Amino acid sequence: MSSAAAAAAAQGLEQPFRDAIDAGKISGVVMEGRSVSGGSYSGYIGTQTSPDGNTKPLSPSSLPYMASATKLLATIAALQLVERGKLSLDEDLRPSLPELASLGVLIAFEADDGNGSGEPPKTLTTPLDRPLTLRQLLTHSSGMDYTFFNPLRAKYRAANPPPRPAATALERVAMPATCQPGIAWMYGHGPDVAAYLIERAEGLRLDEYLRTNVFAPVGAAPDEMSYFPIREGLGPRMPDLSPQDPEGLGLAAVGGFNAHDGGNVCYGGHGAYVTVRAFVAVLESVLRDDGRVLGHEMVREMFRPQLEGTAEAALQAALEGPAGPAFGCGTSGAGRNWGLGGLLLGEDGDGGLGNGAMIWGGGRNTVWFIDPSKGICGIASPQLLMPGDIVVATDLKSAFRNHLGPVLKAAEISSANASAQPSS
Repeated sequence: MSSAAAAAAAQGLEQPFRDAIDAGKISGVVMEGRSVSGGSYSGYIGTQTSPDGNTKPLSPSSLPYMASATKLLATIAALQLVERGKLSLDEDLRPSLPELASLGVLIAFEADDGNGSGEPPKTLTTPLDRPLTLRQLLTHSSGMDYTFFNPLRAKYRAANPPPRPAATALERVAMPATCQPGIAWMYGHGPDVAAYLIERAEGLRLDEYLRTNVFAPVGAAPDEMSYFPIREGLGPRMPDLSPQDPEGLGLAAVGGFNAHDGGNVCYGGHGAYVTVRAFVAVLESVLRDDGRVLGHEMVREMFRPQLEGTAEAALQAALEGPAGPAFGCGTSGAGRNWGLGGLLLGEDGDGGLGNGAMIWGGGRNTVWFIDPSKGICGIASPQLLMPGDIVVATDLKSAFRNHLGPVLKAAEISSANASAQPSS
């Protein structure tokens, strides 16, 4: 395959993003991909705009908002501490997290109905009667779902708002669970509690831990990841820092929702800004199982299906429900499960990915995947213009998932052909 053929393959990947830019749906996209055979792809298309209206091209130093793609980073950090014996995947956390365990499971909640009675809210809970574990926190089976998925929890939270800013991630998210631990898959705050456990075990804020233990081992510089880019002088590198989002909160990525509380807490479920070249380096380390971020046995555990019984059934119901396209990252097919870090694809694979591939993303923008069966990994973050067209975002992420493999294969062959040419 010639270099021209490789360029044509890249063009097939990039064209949908160029069309979305022309249609005014995105300002650009940052993409990276790698293969175990040495294939490499880097795509930086479009521009980013600063609050004063000046624009510049997107580049490898651009810092997109990762939103829920942060969860993979927190998961890897937690698994590192499991390897070092500082945390356990299956130890009961109730004795060491009494401030959370004591809240129990929320059965019913009735707030003041606004008639002026002044009666206090009525809360009905039941104690946690099953162990609560780090494995459950990392696989969304701890019972702590997000309030925007659960009207009962939303009602409780509205009457019992957390402190803003919070002193710790646990303080921000602590409230009664929706169900007993291990019973169901419910997407939510588990990684935030895991982040609290990481910080407590290490005596470091999560961003400091990630820079030293996750990004530095793969060669990423400290300024390629930040939870507080404005404070750290990195604002001009943020694609989301624009006249529509002057504080750089990543609003377009999450439909205008502000998940920040103005404090110093680094959450495990959202909040990181990362260059895609640094993120793909982490993905590649896991794909190659090279030991830089995790040992072999822990990498194997990441890709082992974690849910069974009622928890697995709850995931399948979510994948088949109204939010299924989001929870499935646009994938389909039988046999999907949850690993330690993301959704695992089933027997048939899906959309360019193979059986056992792990995929997840962040908000409406970012998608990442690791596919051991095909030996490829990648991340793409199209920068949606507000309010953010979720249909366009879904189509673009699907295009990336379907086209990256052939692009990397073409790059491998082109590189091999170039190496085989006799030197002059």
